[in-house]
Amino acid sequence: MADDVSLGDAASSALQVVTQLAGYGGSLCLFIGGLSTFFSIPLIGQITYLNGPTGSGFLYLLVAGLSVYITYTSRFFLLYLSGGLAAVMMGFDILNGTRIGYVMQMALGGGLSASMGGGSGSQDPIVSGMMQNAGFTIPTAWMILAGGIFILLITPSLAQKKQDEKPGNQPVKTTRDQILENRMRELDNLILIYERGHISKEEFDNLKKEIMARERLK
Repeated sequence: MADDVSLGDAASSALQVVTQLAGYGGSLCLFIGGLSTFFSIPLIGQITYLNGPTGSGFLYLLVAGLSVYITYTSRFFLLYLSGGLAAVMMGFDILNGTRIGYVMQMALGGGLSASMGGGSGSQDPIVSGMMQNAGFTIPTAWMILAGGIFILLITPSLAQKKQDEKPGNQPVKTTRDQILENRMRELDNLILIYERGHISKEEFDNLKKEIMARERLK
């Protein structure tokens, strides 16, 4: 029993460490992503926008700091809020501040079809040039930012798993339950001995009465 408790405590402690590291790791990725909206980071690059840097970078940094505080205070369920807010900001930035987002908007609005008197099968030259330079490869900075958001959103589920595995969440046996369990075990053994012919019927009855009288249910 002691070994089971020790293993359970070790597993719970390990999960706590993993949850904390996940929260801090997601916050770090979000922080790096925010910085990359202002300048290029070695080996990572920079998040660029069609119309130059936006205020989203400051918001990413703010949410990263908030996520660090949430992780430090172990209120992991609030990471759903910070991760969700960052995801909304990232979606808005991609749709409204990048070439890919611009092309998507034009496609949804019919801007990629023949227009401006370009003739049958021709395409708007502005949109055509935009598509040629759209750069559909995903910059590393965007991937780190997305990874940070993903980590923040899954961290609360790790915390919930840890909560579910706490010993306090397991059914606690009362004294009465323990007495019943011990009594049933002894009676089972006594019946087995009697059935094998090791004791007589009289001895069986006496021993059964002794077991039943030994411990009173509370």
